[in-house]
Amino acid sequence: MHKSRLIYGLSFILPIAILIICLIPCHIFPFGQESFISGDAEFQYINFLSYFKSIFTTNNDFFYSFSLLGGSPILDFAAFYLFSPLNFILFLFPNEYLQIGLQIIIILRLGLCGLTFAYFLNKVFGYRKINILFAVTYALNGYNISNFVHNHFQMDSIALLPLVILGIIDIVKYNKFKFYIFTLTFAIIFNAFSGYIILLFSGLFFIYQILLNADYKHCLAIIKKYLLSTFISLGLTSWLILPVSQLLQNNKYNFLDFSILSRALEIRVDFITFLSKFFNIISKGSYTIDYCENTPYVFVGIFIFILLISYFLNNGIQKKERIISGCFFSFLILSLMINILFTIWNMGVEHPGFSIYRYSFIFNFFIIYLSYKSYLKISNLDKKSIAIGFFIFSMIILSIYLRHLTVIDNKLLLINLILGILIFIGMYLFIKCKKYKLVFLIFIILFHLFSLGDNVLKKCKDIQYIEMKSISIYKYTAYYKIFNQILKYIQSIDSSFYRIETEEAFYNRQKFSFEIPVINVGFLHNFNTISSYSSCFNMKDFNFYRKIGFLGNKYLPNIDYSVGIVNLPISLMNVKYIISKEDYLVYPYKKINSFSDNTQTFYLYKNDFAIPSGIIVDNNILKNDFSNLDFKEFQNNIIKGIANVDYGNVYTYKELFLQDVDANKTNYTIYEKISSDKNIYFLIEPGTWVTYKAKMKIENINNNAEDGKPFNIQWHPQSHFLGNHLKNNTIKISLYDIEKFNDLFIDDFKRQKMFLIYENIDILKKYINKTRQNTCNIEKITSSKIRCKCTIKGDNKLLLLTIPYDNGWTARVDGKEVEILKAYNALMAIPVNKGEHIIEMKFFPPKLIEGIIISLISLIFFFLSCHKKDN
Repeated sequence: MHKSRLIYGLSFILPIAILIICLIPCHIFPFGQESFISGDAEFQYINFLSYFKSIFTTNNDFFYSFSLLGGSPILDFAAFYLFSPLNFILFLFPNEYLQIGLQIIIILRLGLCGLTFAYFLNKVFGYRKINILFAVTYALNGYNISNFVHNHFQMDSIALLPLVILGIIDIVKYNKFKFYIFTLTFAIIFNAFSGYIILLFSGLFFIYQILLNADYKHCLAIIKKYLLSTFISLGLTSWLILPVSQLLQNNKYNFLDFSILSRALEIRVDFITFLSKFFNIISKGSYTIDYCENTPYVFVGIFIFILLISYFLNNGIQKKERIISGCFFSFLILSLMINILFTIWNMGVEHPGFSIYRYSFIFNFFIIYLSYKSYLKISNLDKKSIAIGFFIFSMIILSIYLRHLTVIDNKLLLINLILGILIFIGMYLFIKCKKYKLVFLIFIILFHLFSLGDNVLKKCKDIQYIEMKSISIYKYTAYYKIFNQILKYIQSIDSSFYRIETEEAFYNRQKFSFEIPVINVGFLHNFNTISSYSSCFNMKDFNFYRKIGFLGNKYLPNIDYSVGIVNLPISLMNVKYIISKEDYLVYPYKKINSFSDNTQTFYLYKNDFAIPSGIIVDNNILKNDFSNLDFKEFQNNIIKGIANVDYGNVYTYKELFLQDVDANKTNYTIYEKISSDKNIYFLIEPGTWVTYKAKMKIENINNNAEDGKPFNIQWHPQSHFLGNHLKNNTIKISLYDIEKFNDLFIDDFKRQKMFLIYENIDILKKYINKTRQNTCNIEKITSSKIRCKCTIKGDNKLLLLTIPYDNGWTARVDGKEVEILKAYNALMAIPVNKGEHIIEMKFFPPKLIEGIIISLISLIFFFLSCHKKDN
């Protein structure tokens, strides 16, 4: 018992200790004000966790949220981010200190990975002190260290993987199934995506174990037990799987889309680049190299890699086992390289977002598993096998050197070669000279722990240099407090249903330098907003926002309000308040207050054009789908339909053409004669993934007036306010200092369509005033239930809600259920008769009831199976 406690204790504590030691020179909390929560973890996930807390302390729930795209189901989103039991630790920390709470959770997750792997080794191979070294390796392998600051939410399932595999071994060897069902069920619940990966891997590992160990006379019975156990586990998670599968059908990533057969055998990463990732986790910055270029995270340390090579050369391991293991290992390698296998591991997504090899943790598990078996038989290696192993190792190093890869430098390769030589010499001495055995073990343990720790330290240091640098604890806390003060002020002056935007809601690197959170702050502070982002958001809703004028790129409906956006979309979607660090925003925003502390000032703006989210309209708008119209036509037609009047077009678009291009193709000029006295905007074609930065300067040729304010078009094409120039004046638009991003050429810039937008503000005011005559305020009861009182003055009317239409909403008018109709293929509309009415609407995820029923049946079946087994 004492020995097992030592193994478990050190397997849990050592990874934590190594990480904490690495925090000291980086001045990361608690040894300084810096945080290792950076990238998506800080600008998305920490805000999601704030919403998780609000579910238990406010009127929010797991079903729906108005903090995502103006209103969106979030059970799928919760299944990816929120169902870890460790999240409850965050209740010990106020929201302004969420960074600290999340750091503690991540540190605990690394420790848990070590603990569960030690448990796996102890149960399968027996209690050995060396198990601690391999457990620490699993906790600090390349995948975990590359992702613990970005995609930490997967680590609960990674910690459960060894237990799931232990359950597979229990089925094959001992005819036991309870542990497998229990662990697989929670692996899926804690993180649906990682759970899916573990489900696939467990099936492959079951086949692998059958081929290695099963008594073929009882093979069919074992397969039946495995399949039955898997189906029970899936049944127990049906309450989550069924509704999430339904919600993912409209997801931006198009899950379960296998239309890639024509590209099925394309190679995503070449073999030599793949091999180089065994030797380093970070060389020139994990964000720019690993995270964006998307190479697999397979670093496990040189010692483990050499043991892996030795496994296939060790005659002490049966030839049959080595062949089967080699086939299984080769298939996993192909899974990281071949397009069709890559897509299957990623739920059918061929082009996921950053950090695309999120299933490489299963590969690392299998490497460490084989290496451990190799270590147990290390005494069976002979001189010839060691020589062959060294030759293979050297050829791998030479191949990587000859390829001149950017992901690893020659100095690091040389170091790996020298260390490899020392390890092979040590292995030889270990086998031939027993008196050197203890010396070799001490050397290997210290060296390997140092190697793992060095990569942890590199990752911690790398946080200081990556583009998405973390926010210090002090700055985050100061930001949260002042932002919360602003929201309390808004609530004190306005109790209606409205939306708030922050300027800028996405990636304003030049202005904020990531010193404050700028993504999904609606989740962080629990307010209604449009400019938000999640891997689970609905493309149908996003396409609607693009058409009405939130002209983001392919996936991001982000707006920089300081450069100006046409007024229709923000007014129609009830964007009533803007919070900005800019002391001036272009028309129609009116500054109403400012808030300061010793470090920063925020300004609060109000949009007096905002239209309440409940609008009484004629039912003839249902005839107006406009799905075949582009954004230039859609904007004019939607406001005419809602106001049920035609005052003329608000917007006129004129395509522009480049006229002067310099030799380097980094400076462009456009001359345009103004055709009318209206607000004028400049627009680069929306809906494209613009990959450039540029500066713009406007010159009025008639009076030489200049506005040389630069703007950044990287990531977010949108309209840019050019002012109100007089008719017949000529303006010169200069685009200069254009920088490319990623691998696209500067020539591509001139292929983008560019427009001048003429906005007739007087006509827009007429439409807004007409629309406001027939509106009603919405009251948020919970995040999935709303209510409103309205007075209808005529027949054949609809209550149009500027809230996205989703299956799962139900509506009751005066207590009687009515059908919810879809307007403009995007918004909800409820038929109402003349008179006063109380309308209540509630959202409940589709297929959730069916999933709960299946889960209950599966639970009963599980208990009956357990009872039968016990008898």
